[in-house]
Amino acid sequence: MSRLVNLYVLLLVFGSLVQTVFAAAPDLEKAKHDAIYGYSSVRTVEKLDRLAPPAGFVLLSYEEEFLLYSKAIQDADAIDKPKYWEHIDFLLAKHDSIVAVREKLQVVGGESLLEKRHLAINVNHRDLRFAMAVRDVPRETREFYGIYLERLALNYGGGEPMEFENSAAEWREFRKRYPGSPYLGWMPPVSPETAKAAEDQHLSVAPKWMHWALLGGYSYAMYSGGLEKMLEPSTGFNIMAEWQMSRILFLLQMGSTSGDDFSDFSIALSGGFALMEWKYFSADVIFGVVSESLRMKGVDDIPSSRTMLVGVQADGFIPVTNVLDVDIRAQFSLHYSSFEIDGRNKGGLVKVLNLSAGVHFGAPKRSGR
Repeated sequence: MSRLVNLYVLLLVFGSLVQTVFAAAPDLEKAKHDAIYGYSSVRTVEKLDRLAPPAGFVLLSYEEEFLLYSKAIQDADAIDKPKYWEHIDFLLAKHDSIVAVREKLQVVGGESLLEKRHLAINVNHRDLRFAMAVRDVPRETREFYGIYLERLALNYGGGEPMEFENSAAEWREFRKRYPGSPYLGWMPPVSPETAKAAEDQHLSVAPKWMHWALLGGYSYAMYSGGLEKMLEPSTGFNIMAEWQMSRILFLLQMGSTSGDDFSDFSIALSGGFALMEWKYFSADVIFGVVSESLRMKGVDDIPSSRTMLVGVQADGFIPVTNVLDVDIRAQFSLHYSSFEIDGRNKGGLVKVLNLSAGVHFGAPKRSGR
């Protein structure tokens, strides 16, 4: 019996350890992500230093750490730069042993292309190369640091084809100049494909900041007040064209509905604001002006009505590519229309429901170098 109890206790302890490790990893992944995307790489280094990964995990890959500490040099005050340079010297001197140890460990959150890209596009490898050039370290180390940092910045942050070619040529010259260099075995090859993959991942998750949409669909209009006595609920079609920058939008729409003895054509120009935006859904409030023309059987020359409108609309998006979605929209608007019919003003509230579908182009903000 006692053996069963001991075995049960052992299983509980083992289970709690496994749970701790797997629960800690997501928390650490979020903390690491928040730190890397923080506004200051110096603060990032300080935050990551306070994080303790569980057994079998390491916070950063070698390349992530190299990029992060290089950026910390860039961001730090003059008094703090030397300690970050010392860490770069350590990474350069102990590369083989650091990589050998980390190959046996799991990087928290995996080696994220997005995080490497974020670090790469925000590190100024040209300025850092000049800064390294005046340090009291061997010339071979100074030259290698600049070439290696630029290679990481290009491979993950992207660049022009000529920049990749120049980086490859510079590395060939380095190998000729230092044939016995300890650095020869660990320079990654130039990889525009990696930069493209990182950019594609960024575009797939980046919030869209400029939008275009073209939609068309079904309209249903209801009338109240003086218009209700003459016009029954009617159906028809609508066409919409929309442009949005950040959360501000402008909308041009046309619509036509008809009943047994009348037809109603309108054109509206609206502005609006995106109240809520998610990856696959958005909700907007709109307000603008509408011009409405009414045609009735047996009544000639009814003057157009011009008035204000307010409304709300919600969109659901079905992604097709990184920038193209199928857009399904429901829009509800209100406006007050008044028409002179047979010498008398007839007015009332017009409520319109539009159900539309179309295409939505959204451009994520590209963070170039």
